[in-house]
Amino acid sequence: MAIRSALVRVIQAAHPDTEVRLTASIETVDFEKKNLDGAIRLGDGQWPGLEVDRLVANELTPLRAPAYRRKLDLKRPEDLTRARLPHTLVRFDDWRFWLESVGVGGIDAYAGDKFASSTLSYQAALEGQGIMMAQKALFADDLRARRLVAPVKPVLDRGDFT
Repeated sequence: MAIRSALVRVIQAAHPDTEVRLTASIETVDFEKKNLDGAIRLGDGQWPGLEVDRLVANELTPLRAPAYRRKLDLKRPEDLTRARLPHTLVRFDDWRFWLESVGVGGIDAYAGDKFASSTLSYQAALEGQGIMMAQKALFADDLRARRLVAPVKPVLDRGDFT
C-alpha cells in the first residue's frame, strides 16, 4: 500500500542505513519498556526527553480517485457540498481545518464515513467512495501515477503540527 511504502522511503532517505520494521498503533510508545529505536507520531514534536526529527511537511489536500469525477464535477471547494467526505479518526479535524482555511461554509466537516486509519480512508478513496483529506507527502506516488488526484485547491500547510 502506498502509505506504508511512502513512510519507509521517507525514513530511508533521512537514514539510509536503517532497517525499517513498520507497525501501526495509536498508543504512545514507551521507549523504556519497548525494544525500539524510533517511532513516527503525529504532533508538534514537543515531547520532553525525546530527539525529534520532522519527516514530512504537513500539507493537507483533498484527494479522490479519477473515477469519482464521473460522479461529480468538482472545480471549486464549494462544490464539495455534493461529495462524500470520509474521515480518518486519528486525524478527525483535518477536514475542518482545510474547509476553514479556504473559507467554505455549509459543509459539515464531521459528517461522512469514519475510518480507524488513513489506510482505510485511502482504500475508500481509491474505490471511488468519496474524497479523502490527505497528507500530501504520503500520497506523492499516487498523485504521480494518477491513482489519486486533487479535485480542488488549495493545499493547507499545517506547519509544525504533523
